[in-house]
Amino acid sequence: MQAKEVTECHNITGSCEYLIRVETADLKAYKHFHSQVLGEIPQVNAISTMVVMDTPKDERS
Repeated sequence: MQAKEVTECHNITGSCEYLIRVETADLKAYKHFHSQVLGEIPQVNAISTMVVMDTPKDERS
């Protein structure tokens, strides 16, 4: 809740418990967030990363 990089957080079904949307300036900033923020939370057992390559449709405001 306190990490400014997290713009969305959803509790989901399936193999993952949470889906978060993270926005950083670049890959270096994401790597820092991945290891120094998410990686330091004791309750986080695994992290999977997906990178958006293109957005052909987005109707969110």
